Amino acid sequence: MFMLVISLIPILWGIFVTSYHGLDLRKWSDWRYGGLTFLCGVISTIALDGNLVDGLIVGAILAFFTLFNGVMARRHRREYERDTKSLMKEYSESNTFFGRLVKRISALLRKD
Repeated sequence: MFMLVISLIPILWGIFVTSYHGLDLRKWSDWRYGGLTFLCGVISTIALDGNLVDGLIVGAILAFFTLFNGVMARRHRREYERDTKSLMKEYSESNTFFGRLVKRISALLRKD
């Protein structure tokens, strides 16, 4: 039970980080999240039922989910950044509510 709890923490951390920041799979450093969730999935499944084959299957599913989730988060973030850049150009001189809202959203996206 202890190994299950210890291995769930990095799985949840990896999924959260990749969902928030996104992954660029052209960088080898971003593949570590997939490797981390794979290893923790294997460890947690072996801790539950002791079967290595089931652990490898669960680890592969978790790694795929983490990498896919990170790539989609990065793709959506890039689309939103592109859209806000065009809105910033359009509303850069505007001091209306919508203009201020667009400036704030753009500033939030640039912080990361």
